[in-house]
Amino acid sequence: RRLRDHNERIVVVAPAAEATAARAVLETCCHPFHADLPRAERGGRPRITFTGDRFANDRDQGLLDLVAPAGRPQGNDLLDRWALVIVAGRTLPAAVAATARLFLHALMDGAGGAAGVIDDRFAAVGAPLAPLTESLRVPPPFTAPGYATGCHGVFTAATLLPAAIAGIDVVRLLEGAVAMNMRLDEAPPEDNPVLGLLAAWRRRDDGTCRRHRLASDDERLARLIEWFDTLQDRSFADATQGTTTRLVAAEPRRDPLRLPPAHPRTPHGDGLPVDDLIGATWPDLEARATAGSSTSAIRLPRVDEHAIGQLVQMLLLATGGAAGDAPATDHGGRAGPRLDPV
Repeated sequence: RRLRDHNERIVVVAPAAEATAARAVLETCCHPFHADLPRAERGGRPRITFTGDRFANDRDQGLLDLVAPAGRPQGNDLLDRWALVIVAGRTLPAAVAATARLFLHALMDGAGGAAGVIDDRFAAVGAPLAPLTESLRVPPPFTAPGYATGCHGVFTAATLLPAAIAGIDVVRLLEGAVAMNMRLDEAPPEDNPVLGLLAAWRRRDDGTCRRHRLASDDERLARLIEWFDTLQDRSFADATQGTTTRLVAAEPRRDPLRLPPAHPRTPHGDGLPVDDLIGATWPDLEARATAGSSTSAIRLPRVDEHAIGQLVQMLLLATGGAAGDAPATDHGGRAGPRLDPV
């Protein structure tokens, strides 16, 4: 909250895999134009910008132009203030360390060079950053279990901290993940989404380990699909390409748009060939456009925090199961090795 309420932009310096996981949640659950909205229409939440996944000279120069332009003293106005979140995985990659130092210089120069005055403008995630937080005299880094890093760290501070700052209901996200664990534990095989997805993959794999893909025409799910691609690539590096499963959301988060008739100021019509669709909703038109697809589908009731928490945990569990790690059930009926939310 101290970061959210006192800063207009949060710069998140993170490794590629951790950034991919965090952006999957942010770009799926936030307003699609979150960073473009005025602060009041963002509910007072800051803009979130990611960097540090590689040595991106021009991108980082451009970001410094935004947050710490050369030759311009930084004011105390809220809209001029920014904060820095540094994320490490099991280790601290060179690109993250170098980019973190670059932006830490800019942050401390703007704060007058005093370490103690950046308490509400700095946070760290990951045990490798403990020496840094001690040096800066700021709270110690958030940490997570060793297995829950990289693409697997969706339910750790590496993702949950930026998500909470952006206004995402991370409690509902975690509740969705727990609900999926419960369904894995308790649902019969014919109504068990994790086992069902695993069975569908194995039926189409002919006994060969393969990398699977997701696809969707819904732009809200694009970054989540990118995260899943990375998860599969890292879990099955040597596997051949498998099948593609479609992601379909049954309902939009907001009231459905409807196609209006031509504007009254165009009495002879506007010439656009959609008059036969007047009154149809955008979800109806999307369903017509994608009808007849031959690929199997995962159907979400809607795109919100609870549904996305369930989906992400299902994909983590199914990927672990395909790799031979999970899910497994012991004699007590509880699931065995798996990635629980933390």
